[in-house]
Amino acid sequence: MIKFETIMAVIVILLLSQSAMAKLQRKNNTILKHSFGYNQQSKASVNIKALHQGCRVVDCIPAINNPRFASALEIAKKFALDDDDIVMLVDYNGVHKAYPLKIMQGHEIVNDSFLDKRLTVSYCPLCASAVAFIPQVAGEMVEFGVSGLLHNSDLVMYDRKTKSLWGQITGRAIMGPQTGQQLERVYVAQLRWAQAKANFPAVKVLLPPPGSRQDYQRNYYADYFKSNKTMFPVAINDRRLGQKTKVQGFIIDDQAFAIEVNYLAEQTALLVKVNGHQLNIVQKTDGTVLVKDLKTKQTYPPLMTFWFAWINFHPDSQLITQKEAKN
Repeated sequence: MIKFETIMAVIVILLLSQSAMAKLQRKNNTILKHSFGYNQQSKASVNIKALHQGCRVVDCIPAINNPRFASALEIAKKFALDDDDIVMLVDYNGVHKAYPLKIMQGHEIVNDSFLDKRLTVSYCPLCASAVAFIPQVAGEMVEFGVSGLLHNSDLVMYDRKTKSLWGQITGRAIMGPQTGQQLERVYVAQLRWAQAKANFPAVKVLLPPPGSRQDYQRNYYADYFKSNKTMFPVAINDRRLGQKTKVQGFIIDDQAFAIEVNYLAEQTALLVKVNGHQLNIVQKTDGTVLVKDLKTKQTYPPLMTFWFAWINFHPDSQLITQKEAKN
């Protein structure tokens, strides 16, 4: 028979409202103080109250520091990857690598190298944002880890050299000695595995780290993706699109733009004039997206993420709609 005390404990947990849980998180937000030594007087570009603690300790989600890979031909023998599984595809320094989201959801950061060039690859499940940065901080190449904190429901990274906190979507330091510094971003595409292996046959595929006991075949965020709610508070709720509508965001001359992923997929190619730039935005047959200035030939790396995430970090972003594209 189940004890009365056990039943009451379950009821109490169920009765805790979201606001009560948020207050509890703020009260127990010990990572900032005890792990990083930050407080209201610390150098920062964001209000310390806007940072929420997602887990109990730093590195609660373990970054992968010594990644292992298999070829597209070998992967089936080493890891179960279905054709419809989504992978992050990175093309850097002449090397193609694929990072399955079913692995990235449990690690969020991979400190990697493409031949002799370092790259930090990251995925935030709460924002569906896949990014890669050149990890140069204070003139040195460094490793990044998962801080255990979130800002506007986005993963907050930290560098292991200066202990500065960095926004995952923006690649900008938001607290600590490097506040205001910007990491250089490298384009990351999110593709079905069938697309990736067909169009990039030499691709190397990330494997789970040795000894890990995680269940990489389970989608821990399936219910979250179906919901329109965020897991942590966000500052802006822009109703031009649904919170979790996916967009491709890019920045030109410090002006942010976003285009709905489904709209771009339907059109496959758009000619858009923004800020004096004549842009060709193309959904290529290999699944990647190209944003190119037709005059200067310069390209701008897009970032696919949820609308709520893009607009919270780019509040002045313009939204490219069907009406705008025709003008």
